[in-house]
Amino acid sequence: MSEENDCSPSLESVAIDIPKSHTYVQDVEVRKDVLNSIIAVVNTIFQVKKRPLVLSVGGPGGVGKSIFSQKLKKLLSDAEVIGLDAYRKEESERPEGTEGPNPAANRVDLIKTQMKHVRAGEVYMRRVKTRGNSTIDEVSTQPSMVNIFEGELSTYSFCKDLVDLSIFIDGSEQVQMKTRLNRDVAEDGLTVEQAKLRFQKSNIEQFGEHGRASKNWSDVQLLCHDDYSLEILSVSKALQKKIGNIFR
Repeated sequence: MSEENDCSPSLESVAIDIPKSHTYVQDVEVRKDVLNSIIAVVNTIFQVKKRPLVLSVGGPGGVGKSIFSQKLKKLLSDAEVIGLDAYRKEESERPEGTEGPNPAANRVDLIKTQMKHVRAGEVYMRRVKTRGNSTIDEVSTQPSMVNIFEGELSTYSFCKDLVDLSIFIDGSEQVQMKTRLNRDVAEDGLTVEQAKLRFQKSNIEQFGEHGRASKNWSDVQLLCHDDYSLEILSVSKALQKKIGNIFR
């Protein structure tokens, strides 16, 4: 790996920076072998911790966090995904104008409490979106070996000390907007112009204010390409010191 000022054509094409706390993964084959590399890290951490692990998969909306988390779950022997969309407050409970990336729009204390329960191996009431994402159910859940908290807030600073492995997925604004427009128009019935306004407020303004900096203390940064394929972009120096250089 090289220092943060190295870059590849894919990095330059989307103008995504690498935090100073990270080093860039040079080996092309390693960069593309995302799931196997992450699983190797998880197994290494579990051998040390020997308790239920908390993983966070964060980053802006529209970069494939949910799909990646579900793929990772299927490949692990004992894993669960906790989707943080289900931890959003009702519109009537939120301060006016707040979108999903804003902590004020979310049940932050509940997220932190449940992360603590997971780490302690204690049963918790997992919130799950059901029936076309229109209602929320609470499911009594025994922590799995790997518990993947998926959503923008999972990598925020208030979760830092509760997470064993933090993964930040980034992507160009074009990728983010394409995904958000398709989803907001199809699922929420917005017009294209309304969806663009929501994207500006949510992804650009509020995630920019509250979530963008979380990549600086993430353990692994992934890059989402235009075709939604992922590659490992960089790894924190702190993680390398803890587990050795798995990302050779």
